[in-house]
Formats: sequence, structure tokens, C-alpha cells
Amino acid sequence: MPKYFFDIMDGVRHEDVRGMEFPNDWSAKSHAHDYAQAMVKRSLHGPNLAEWEVVVRDTEHEVTRVKFSDADE
Repeated sequence: MPKYFFDIMDGVRHEDVRGMEFPNDWSAKSHAHDYAQAMVKRSLHGPNLAEWEVVVRDTEHEVTRVKFSDADE
């Protein structure tokens, strides 16, 4: 299975060095959305995450970006 990495962007890129295996891009995108949504729910009294995003990449290229503000739906 392909390995995907989920970098967090909060003005600075925090690279995921471990990654996770998913069967395809769609599954990795879905995971990124769920992760961002969970972070938004947990941060009700924490930092404003509206501008943060998850950058999904595989070993060769960037697959997609998920803004935390879009995941709060």
C-alpha cells in the first residue's frame, strides 16, 4: 500500500516523518479531513485553527490540502 504523509501548516510546515499507509488517494484525503475536523472540535478553547491546514503528500508529490476551516462542517 502507498504511504502518505500528513504535514500540518500553521504558518510553518511541520512535516510528518512517519506517515501512514492507505490504499489510495481518496482514503488519505478522507483521513486528513477527519483529522482536521477532530482537531477543530478539540480546540474550542485553544488556538484559532482557521488558517491551519493538513498537506497530504505521498512519496512523490503533494496529493491535496485540507483547510481546518473547511473541515468544520
